[in-house]
Amino acid sequence: MATPRTMRAVQYDKYGGGAEGLKHVEVPVPSPKKGEVLLKMEAASINPIDWEIQKGMLRPFLPGKFPFTPVGDLAGEVVELGSGVTNFKPGDKVISISFPSGGGLAEYAVAPASLTVARPPEEFRRTPCVQHGANSLMARQQLDDIGMASLRRQSVNVAGGKAMRRCYL
Repeated sequence: MATPRTMRAVQYDKYGGGAEGLKHVEVPVPSPKKGEVLLKMEAASINPIDWEIQKGMLRPFLPGKFPFTPVGDLAGEVVELGSGVTNFKPGDKVISISFPSGGGLAEYAVAPASLTVARPPEEFRRTPCVQHGANSLMARQQLDDIGMASLRRQSVNVAGGKAMRRCYL
């Protein structure tokens, strides 16, 4: 299936505004540059840094320009490769971090191949948090920080927002 020319995305065009500042828009599908992959998005994870950027807490550095499509924790399927990318092929299911360029709140996103990895095997996909690197990594670091590293390699319940998830740490 060919990649469409346009896609739906959620963007904001100035600092502040919270949820009301987010706009549903139709924009061109990005093209991967050298060392990048284009993903058909399947999941994205919103992190505290995403709302901090929107609030302007990292200005003048982030975002680089407006309008901006937020969220840098990505999970999806590789649909196109930029030049020089040899470790992935179209159809690969991957997770990636696209920070600080964001792009996760869209149907397609470009990510650096160097920050992209193959998704864990199917048997681990019953744990949704595996798809979201920063959140899972933060949970693991917090366990280490409070002296509970013994929970590593165990399945634990993780509360977040309105959901309770079972995560393999």
